[in-house]
Amino acid sequence: MNTGYAIAVAILGPLIGFVHSSFAKSYDLAGLYPDNDVKRRIITLIWHLPSMVWAALALAIVTAHLSGDTNLPLTVVAVFVFGVSGAGNLWAHRKPFIGGILLLVTALLVALDWLTNQ
Repeated sequence: MNTGYAIAVAILGPLIGFVHSSFAKSYDLAGLYPDNDVKRRIITLIWHLPSMVWAALALAIVTAHLSGDTNLPLTVVAVFVFGVSGAGNLWAHRKPFIGGILLLVTALLVALDWLTNQ
């Protein structure tokens, strides 16, 4: 059983999420609705939601790997989420950006983890 891909996913997923969430201050999301606390909280939640999903999926992949379960539905969902997030990131930036590239690499690592541990 090869654990290298799963460990790489377990590191990259939360790391990408942490860096993404840290950009909230630099984009000044709180400044979008300074007088409306509810809208500000909703926008902040929407901003942090992908970060939480990436971290949770990465931890679910490594947990499934360590338990010896080759979970195809989890793998398909993780590859889809990381892949679409990476492609959307590259499309939004209109140029190669490290976040989009790392998300696509993470999708590839999830697929490789599943393929090598059948």
